[in-house]
Amino acid sequence: TGTPRLTLETGNNVSDAVVDYSGGNGSSTLTFEYAVASDHYSTDLDYTSTSALALNSGTIKDGFGNNATLTLPAPGAANSLGANKALVVDTETPTNISLNSTSVNENESSGTIVGALSTTDAFAVGGHDYSLVVGVGDADNSSFDISSSNLVTNAIFNFEVKNSYSVRIRTTDSGGSDYDKAFTITIVDVNDTPTDILLSSTSVNENESSGTTVGVLSSTDV
Repeated sequence: TGTPRLTLETGNNVSDAVVDYSGGNGSSTLTFEYAVASDHYSTDLDYTSTSALALNSGTIKDGFGNNATLTLPAPGAANSLGANKALVVDTETPTNISLNSTSVNENESSGTIVGALSTTDAFAVGGHDYSLVVGVGDADNSSFDISSSNLVTNAIFNFEVKNSYSVRIRTTDSGGSDYDKAFTITIVDVNDTPTDILLSSTSVNENESSGTTVGVLSSTDV
């Protein structure tokens, strides 16, 4: 009867969440309703202590009318909330994406790593997922791909054809909050291998003295 209460450890330095009994009368399971607040977070939600359950002028009795034992298993111990359920509370939104390199050499094979991605997030549980998304700065998304937490190429680039590309990347945390950012990827010019040799003349008159010019050499090299 009444409204028993359970105090949850929510990571809030000011106050923990006190949640009210909401159902379960006549059964072996009591239900408490918890509304997540904007400043709550937890890697594995649990109650605060073994005395976190309070009657609050209510009663909790078994089927024979005996008062229930209010002492709970220690947080994290067997049969505690944290041990029985893996509940993550993450109300923080990512605030930035970093890419540790924004350039790649021309002529590299598709799948070459451009750089490693990381996220600024005040509370990060379970890491972040990255994806290329539509939006401002997405003009060249198709030329790149995401592999785990790396931006990789999806084409072979030629500096002489195009040397700057734009991509838009999204980071999503375990709570589903996301943040987008556009990056400019620069293609680095490298010393290309010569592709041909030209000789302006391939004949010479007989009886010419040693040292006579046959022709002028030149190379095709971009």
